[in-house]
Amino acid sequence: MPFADYFFYFMSLDTISTSEAVLLFYIYPSVMMLSAYFILMENLSFQKILSIFIGFFGIYFIITKGNLLNFSLTNIYGDLFALIGGSAFGIYSVLIKKRNYDYLIALFFVFLFGLIYSLPIVFIFSSFAISIQYNFIPIIFLGIFSFCLAHIAWFVALKNGETHLLASAVYLIPALSIVAIHIILKETISGYLLVGLLIILLGIFIQKTKLVS
Repeated sequence: MPFADYFFYFMSLDTISTSEAVLLFYIYPSVMMLSAYFILMENLSFQKILSIFIGFFGIYFIITKGNLLNFSLTNIYGDLFALIGGSAFGIYSVLIKKRNYDYLIALFFVFLFGLIYSLPIVFIFSSFAISIQYNFIPIIFLGIFSFCLAHIAWFVALKNGETHLLASAVYLIPALSIVAIHIILKETISGYLLVGLLIILLGIFIQKTKLVS
């Protein structure tokens, strides 16, 4: 599972646009909720489904820049790759929560088997060549922060949080990444980004009010 999600997601990036891949990959919160219903026997209420739908709509609003008709699917294989990757990550997250593994041990085996699975794939579909002039800084940053530390944080969240609330909250990731781009790269935040973020926050608020009540 942890190999399949990234493998199919990166495969989708080779055939479709980044925005399309991101949008389709973010099917995983919905898959998480459905998997939690069947695997963890968690209740699946209308309010939970509504919050996920609102969060997904917020992502769609951001990607289409507020023009809801300005989106089209470009490649069926790339779309399927992104959907398979997102579904794999959603099921994998629920299975991690069900087993209640120690997150450091789980992380070790995730990357160990990821390495074992990826090595033959590299030699089958690509070539393993390292250039002396290659810039390894982005790869090191990606490995430490985007994979290692991010997985630890995600495992801790799965261990201590409710699946449906986490499923709603993950829609904040692309929205907050836009804020980070504004702070780091000084890019202007357009009005549609703020509206999309407010839509996502509305979905989380609906989920929180259900928990409080």
